[in-house]
Amino acid sequence: MPHCLILLILVCGMLAPIQAAETVVTAKSEAIDLTRDGSYTSGAWTYRLRVYNPGTRSQATVGSMVRDGLEVKPPADGKPVETPWGAMAWHGERGTLETGGKPWGDFGWRPAVNAKQAELDATRGVMLENIEKTTDR
Repeated sequence: MPHCLILLILVCGMLAPIQAAETVVTAKSEAIDLTRDGSYTSGAWTYRLRVYNPGTRSQATVGSMVRDGLEVKPPADGKPVETPWGAMAWHGERGTLETGGKPWGDFGWRPAVNAKQAELDATRGVMLENIEKTTDR
């Protein structure tokens, strides 16, 4: 019986990885911790970061932003958006293996390192899709 319990715990652990406690910060320009789940609010802005499979090769982070109750969509020009936490850049949607994307890495809204890098990151997904289409032939 104890072996069954251990097996059940292991299987459940693989199906639903344990998530670290979420950080909740309500302060202007508080630094964002990109290593753990967190929710950050400043005035009309809210930034939320989800970390999946933390500490593994399959780790993925997905950032989302809301302003005045509405989801902030990526700009068509790919330029960073100014927020209370500084410039935030769009890093594309998290993919799945079924759709041909990768489910690990950094996705959604993340702090921009610099404007040029942010523009490159915004177009990364489109460029990779085009490369894959030409090499699949």
